[in-house]
Amino acid sequence: MLSVVEIKCPHCGAVGQVIVPPMGQITIGPCPRCQELVVLFEGRVFALDKETMIYGTCKEKRKHLLSILTDFLKEQVEDLIPDDGELLGPEPGEPKPHRQRKKHKPTVRNRKAGQISRQELKDFLRIDIPLLSKKDYFEQCFGQLPAEGDQES
Repeated sequence: MLSVVEIKCPHCGAVGQVIVPPMGQITIGPCPRCQELVVLFEGRVFALDKETMIYGTCKEKRKHLLSILTDFLKEQVEDLIPDDGELLGPEPGEPKPHRQRKKHKPTVRNRKAGQISRQELKDFLRIDIPLLSKKDYFEQCFGQLPAEGDQES
């Protein structure tokens, strides 16, 4: 059975489905609605500059595509290895260093929007779930909490 992934054009916002390409494959193609070029890599869709990709030299095309994918990979590596460089944790017996958590802004933009992408889900789990323990953020997403005496039995 073939798996499909929902993708959204970063140029015009058109949503469609494609068969999940093999891991690591770079797929370039036009959006069916706006005809702008996009690249699909690891389930993410990125905007490409059509002029560069059609009329640029081979060197310009490579540089453009590499810059798009490098930005994505940098983000992934920074999430994997935080600023303090701790990936695996301290050696057994060593005290765990105290780390300041990165301050993130909520990713929820429009609570009435349709389906979310896999990346939006990953961002929600990584960023928003930890923020839900903060009363003001929780109330921003779900409304005012009832006062202690206002709860129904």
